[in-house]
Amino acid sequence: MSTHTPMGRDEKLESKQIGEDYREIEQTSVVLLAQILAKILKQIRESLNLPKDKNTKVEIDLDGKKALEASGSKSLEVKPSADISADDVKYIQKAIAQPAQKHKESVAPSHEFDRNLTIKVNGQEVLRLKDGVVELNALYQERREPVQYS
Repeated sequence: MSTHTPMGRDEKLESKQIGEDYREIEQTSVVLLAQILAKILKQIRESLNLPKDKNTKVEIDLDGKKALEASGSKSLEVKPSADISADDVKYIQKAIAQPAQKHKESVAPSHEFDRNLTIKVNGQEVLRLKDGVVELNALYQERREPVQYS
């Protein structure tokens, strides 16, 4: 004898609502991810003083796989990898904020950076993080302390 009882009307509506809520959360996450990626691309353009009227191609590889590709002039058409995650984007942001290590052989790899990352702009490497060491970072901008007036 089966103990399974059919879903009632209220349970079906609740189940449908949960599914809709989940899809809405996914869509919101995708939008937020796209906004963060757009900020990263803007930062890349500004860091390298790239003119907005010239075609630019940005490629971001994470662990040897294409995480993002963007191209265009005034606005970049962004093509993120289908499996890029919020954690991937945070990792990219953190890496951009790190200066390149001057003496690679004397630097201990960072446990914070356990993945390999390469960013190319128009085919030229502008950031390379390999084996926990930021080897190249043309995107890094030193933060200046605000001027304090007495």
